[in-house]
Amino acid sequence: MEEEIPFGRLGIPRALRELVVPSAPVDDRLALAQGHLTDQLSELLGCAYLLAQDPSPDVRAAAAATLRAMPDEEIAPLVTQESPTKMLEFLAVLRNDSPVLDARIMIIRNANDRTITMIAERADALLCERICYNRERLLMTPRVYLALHGNRRCVDEHLAKAASFLRMNRCLPEAPEERDLGIGSVDLEDEVEAALSGKRSIALSNRESGALELFDLDAPDDEDDLFHGFDFEFTDDLSSFSWDLTEDGESNPDDEMKLEQKVSGMTVGQKIKLAHVGNKTVRALLLKDRNKQVTMAVIKSGRLTDGEVKGIAGNKNIEDEVLREVATNREFIRKYPVKVALVNNPKTPPSVGVRLVSHLQKRDLQDLTRNHNIPSVIRQAAIRLFKKKFRSEGKKKK
Repeated sequence: MEEEIPFGRLGIPRALRELVVPSAPVDDRLALAQGHLTDQLSELLGCAYLLAQDPSPDVRAAAAATLRAMPDEEIAPLVTQESPTKMLEFLAVLRNDSPVLDARIMIIRNANDRTITMIAERADALLCERICYNRERLLMTPRVYLALHGNRRCVDEHLAKAASFLRMNRCLPEAPEERDLGIGSVDLEDEVEAALSGKRSIALSNRESGALELFDLDAPDDEDDLFHGFDFEFTDDLSSFSWDLTEDGESNPDDEMKLEQKVSGMTVGQKIKLAHVGNKTVRALLLKDRNKQVTMAVIKSGRLTDGEVKGIAGNKNIEDEVLREVATNREFIRKYPVKVALVNNPKTPPSVGVRLVSHLQKRDLQDLTRNHNIPSVIRQAAIRLFKKKFRSEGKKKK
């Protein structure tokens, strides 16, 4: 178990790793669960998640209390693409009254389908709108549409946009023609009446009862023991692809053909998920996909090497929107070879190319003035800059 724990992804430093495992003294585990052994919230988040599955009920209770008490504005930035999938799911259940955290988790590509649909079911109007226009998420988790369909806070106009997009991509799940918002929803009058009479919010009670489905309801009544029904594994949904799709290694034409056949048989959503975990050969295949969302997912995956980025920047067969995405990525664009490749690519949007001209060194700038394959506005900008910077230098030398 201890060998499988992704301490790095959980943000747990070496000094605390021996204190979060069952073999550590229970007093130390309890102190850590209560937040006494670290003043770094980023460290405490991962530690508390691990200790929420501790053998000791006291430690579990303290860890859960710590996770609940973390301020929204402080915990939300700690949720990243590196956060383990199951931790995101656990937080979505434990913090089911936190719109700020819900909005943060919704943009994490690693969040699994169950987490996403759970959040969509309870999302407020603003988050519903964001989900309806999040094309990548709609394709990755088409059934999120059903959750939105049953959420009375989701505006018909936004829902229709999501339906149209999913229908265009042939992955619109079947939903009732009429939106039956009475089941599982709460009338405003009932909420007002509950508030005036001093009763607990009906909507909040419904949320919490739905959250308990994630845990073991056959466990003892003690709230802390409910966590026993939660699977604290560390495998991610995005890690479910076969090794030949995710592991880098030597490949031959036959292997590449097999991979191409595998990838071609996937849905758009599966391809987008694969873009974030696929190996170099798979990324090259996905970059050729006709669906722009798939190509964009590869660019945003965070797995591209410098050589791959340079190759994409110079690819004359790629969509201009993809090149624009490369140019707006700070990590990519700070590489000089990427800048050179972009300005020399005929498909690069002129507004992007002109902006990069001033970053070129003398030789590359001069070569650009002779490149008649690029938009004239970029070449003219290169000519003007070259005359201004280097011809004046030649006159001074004379």
